[in-house]
Amino acid sequence: MIWIGTKDHGLYKYNAEEGTYSNYAYDPKNKLGLSSSYINALFHDDYNVLWIGTAQGGINKLDFTQKQFINYTNNPYDSSSIGDNLVTAMLEDSKGNLWVSCYNMPLFKSTEKVNKSTVKNIKFLNLSNRFPLTKLDVVRCIFEDKKGLIWFGTDLSIVVYNPTNDSFKKIHFDGLVDAVPMYRKILQLDDHYLLFASNKIVIVENPWEQNTQARIKIKSIVKLDADKIQTVIYDKTKTLWFGTNNGLFKGRFNDGKISIVDHITDNKKDKIHLSS
Repeated sequence: MIWIGTKDHGLYKYNAEEGTYSNYAYDPKNKLGLSSSYINALFHDDYNVLWIGTAQGGINKLDFTQKQFINYTNNPYDSSSIGDNLVTAMLEDSKGNLWVSCYNMPLFKSTEKVNKSTVKNIKFLNLSNRFPLTKLDVVRCIFEDKKGLIWFGTDLSIVVYNPTNDSFKKIHFDGLVDAVPMYRKILQLDDHYLLFASNKIVIVENPWEQNTQARIKIKSIVKLDADKIQTVIYDKTKTLWFGTNNGLFKGRFNDGKISIVDHITDNKKDKIHLSS
């Protein structure tokens, strides 16, 4: 199954085996349905649950074994509710904690791990006062690496959370000068390398060994023929796909470096091209 969030038409499910699409549309009369037609973030956890971050509709949870959605929104009279309904990124970590970033308040974390007894009434802790974010900056992606560190990509910076000492730290990359890098995706490529996608592709080797420092050395950088990388997929064949504002780039990773092997655009003269 492939899940697709849209700006105007809610959520789509693509069944690759059957070649069919199903649409989950927003219906204000359906309290057990999607809470917004504008989807900002999707996260598929290890328990067959899809977490959906919306614009102005808070969080939706869809258990694949059920058809109804569970909705979590801001309640101004409940300080343990999520503080903002405009969700930008989500993560359920390996311990079952739900992390949520919002446009107007940078970070929330569930006070308990999400399970059958807590899922219908998740309580959140506002971590905004602890999170090192400057004014007008917004968290756009959240990622947990294999060592349990949680990385946050924002419009302007990278922040890492270490659960061992319960601390947040802003990270700077040596040699990278960008006023607005716009980090949109963080991936772990193998046991040694992390990828950070912004307006460039940044590869970092063993950041865990450098984590005591605020500055981290870069292994390699690739600049695509695009202003912004919106998303990245690392598939089962070890192929990297970069979705950008200038089409789709196909890449390979080897020995700490990314090589781009194809660029697919909407140029109809090309044998393989995008529809738009």
